Amino acid sequence: MSQTINLSHVEPTSDSVDYWSQHVKEKSGASLVNKMDSWMTGINSNVPGKNTRIVGGRYGGNVQSCRSLCDRIAKEEYRAMNFS
Repeated sequence: MSQTINLSHVEPTSDSVDYWSQHVKEKSGASLVNKMDSWMTGINSNVPGKNTRIVGGRYGGNVQSCRSLCDRIAKEEYRAMNFS
């Protein structure tokens, strides 16, 4: 028989946020899109102050690398997340 759990929020731990940010940077850092000035990299010449490039602003990994990470988190019983 399944048990009902009343949860309404989930948030990543600060360590998992840091890990994910580094993972995204590693997977997308070599992409040519990160070397161009565009709104996707944080550059918008029409908006004052928007001239700092963000490297790794989008995931550049493949499906397998993302799935592997998701599977690891599940195997670790979602310790990378706080549920309430």
